[in-house]
Parts: sequence; structure tokens; C-alpha cells
Amino acid sequence: MEQYLQEALNPPQLPDADHAWIEYYNAEIREAKKSGSGERDIAQLKKMRDLHIQLAAEEEAYLKRVQEEKEAYEKMTDAERVAHWEKRLEKLQADLLTAKTPSQIENIEFQIELEQSLLEIAKDAPARREQDRKTREIIARMYRTLDEIDKRFEDFVEGRFTKDLDTPDEVLPENPTELLPSDSTPKRIDKVHRQFRSWQEDVNKSYIDVILSQYMTPKELDTYFPTEADRQDLKMRTVEMQKSVVSKIREVVSGLPNASVEQKRAFARELVTQNFEKDFAESVLKALETETD
Repeated sequence: MEQYLQEALNPPQLPDADHAWIEYYNAEIREAKKSGSGERDIAQLKKMRDLHIQLAAEEEAYLKRVQEEKEAYEKMTDAERVAHWEKRLEKLQADLLTAKTPSQIENIEFQIELEQSLLEIAKDAPARREQDRKTREIIARMYRTLDEIDKRFEDFVEGRFTKDLDTPDEVLPENPTELLPSDSTPKRIDKVHRQFRSWQEDVNKSYIDVILSQYMTPKELDTYFPTEADRQDLKMRTVEMQKSVVSKIREVVSGLPNASVEQKRAFARELVTQNFEKDFAESVLKALETETD
């Protein structure tokens, strides 16, 4: 019987849930009564069961309180949340003054550090939401522009050249195929564009800060690139991206067989203007013209 009681009071590992332990001890109590165990042994089992009943009730009350606090916090204004953490920190500072043991002091200091960070988050929340809104706005504006570029791409692939190039006296021929080598069929041009777009997607990911900056207002630029060092770094990365694009454009046009210099120049111009923001495209075209000259 002593061995049975020891096994019952030191049961095998069960799931970390008090209700599982309660069911375990209820089963042990029924088995003890069935086997004729003494009242003292049964009382010990009941004591263990009641302990887990108490723990389960305390856990349920704790979880309910946490949920209520969470719901109340979510309903608070920004100012109320700041006041909430400031009040909690004041209490913790008072508790720290009365703490007696090193363990108590360490626990309170850890809690102060944690809630200080939560206070800073609450203070920064309005600015962070505004920044997130602006970022979403910038990205939405960028994708609207990319959608327009995709439409222009389709026009280009199908031979419908645009006539809004920057040089005012440049007139495109009625038959756009005159700009291309005789063996550059629409399918070949489409393949070139698809390969270029695949390469461009990788470049855009590598230089996402440069891409986003092209669609920012002056105020947004000051917000996201506030220091001189930030702006210099952006300028350097813009130049790096420009060089990469220039190199890729030269590689693409050099791969057009039987194309004249003018045909390559026209193809490069259309490729650049169709795929990049206006100012960036102009810088790339200028670099290409300089290298050609």
C-alpha cells in the first residue's frame, strides 16, 4: 500500500494543465476506495487533488484578469496608455525602495526595465502609426506607377510605341519596327523585356530604399532620411543602382543582332523610360549617351 501511495503522489508526467491532474487524482481516489485503502491514504490523495483544483481556479482567475486588462488597454487612447505605464512605473519605483532581498530587487528592476520600454512604445505609437500610413501611401503610389508601366510595356511589346519621350524634336516613325533590327520579331522583343523585368525585380529588392525615395515628397524624404549621412548614403546607393542599370542596358542592346547604332539607341531609350521613374531614367540615359559619345 505504501508503494501504491507513493506512486499516486508522484505520478508520471502529465500535460501541463491542472484539469489533467485533477482527473488523475479523481481516478486515483476512486481506485483507492475500490481497493479498500485507509482514510489517511485517501485523504492525502484528496489533498493533492484539491491543491490542483485551487491552482486551476487561480489560473482561470488570472487569465480572466489578463484578458480584461487587455481589452481595457485596447480601448484606451494614446494619452491614457502613456498614463497607464507611468502609473505602473511609479508603483514599481516605490516597491523598489521597500524591497529587502536581492531577489526582490532584481525582479523589480527587471519589471521596471520592461515597463519602461512599453512606456516608450506607447509614447511613440502616434508617430509610428503616421509613419506606417505614409509608408503604405508611398508603396501604393509606387505600385500605381508600376501598373502604368506594365500597361506601357504591353504597348511596347505589341508595337505601339509611346510618343512622350523627353526630346521635343524626336519623332517616332509610324511603323515602330523600323527602329528595330529586321530579325527582332515581337516575340523576341517580348522575351528581352521579360528577361529584363526579371533582372529588374532583383535590383529593385536590393535598392528598395532608392525606389521608394523616388516617389517621396520633400517632407517624406526629410522624415525617412533625416540626417546628412542618411542622404549621402541614399545618394551613393542611387549612383550604384544607376551604374548597374547602365551596365545591364548596354548588355541588352549589344545582344540585338544586325542593329544599327540608332536602332540600339532608340531601343535603349524606350527600355529605360518604360521601366524607371522619370528622373532616374534621365540620369541613366545621360550616362548611356556619355558612354556612346
